[in-house]
Amino acid sequence: MGTTFKVAPKDLGKYEKKLKEQFRPTMRAAMETGGRRALAQVQSLSSSQVRPFTGSFSMWWLGQLIDWNAYRVWNSTPYAAPVEYGRRPGAKPPPVRALEPWVEKVLQVAPNRVRSVAFLVAKAIGRRGIKGRNILEQALLFILPTFPKILEAHLDAALRKAR
Repeated sequence: MGTTFKVAPKDLGKYEKKLKEQFRPTMRAAMETGGRRALAQVQSLSSSQVRPFTGSFSMWWLGQLIDWNAYRVWNSTPYAAPVEYGRRPGAKPPPVRALEPWVEKVLQVAPNRVRSVAFLVAKAIGRRGIKGRNILEQALLFILPTFPKILEAHLDAALRKAR
């Protein structure tokens, strides 16, 4: 579960002409900076919305430069998709084992009852569903307007150096 920020080369023609062989390395650095800022934004939003429960979801946001013009942000936890998008009522319930740490930490159930309570929680989620947190979608509202500005700032700085 994640998203990729990609910049179409057609948007960058004026920089490519002026920077020539420095264009791709400069773009790579700009994408890396923009991607790290995007990742920080997602982690921050995730922490504020999910951390009160266990916090591990917030810690597993990762980012990677996948090309000179693309940066990917994703969450590597196995339950990232249900947290992000939710689960419809009547869907297959989550695995009981996946809920045990949450039940123990959040519900503070006695250790000998964790499995049975996790089973009941899983059945309830299967029956009722859960609402998605839409963390990535909300973060994109902040990221998308600023991402091009970060890239332009990097490219403009490279143009000033090239003169």
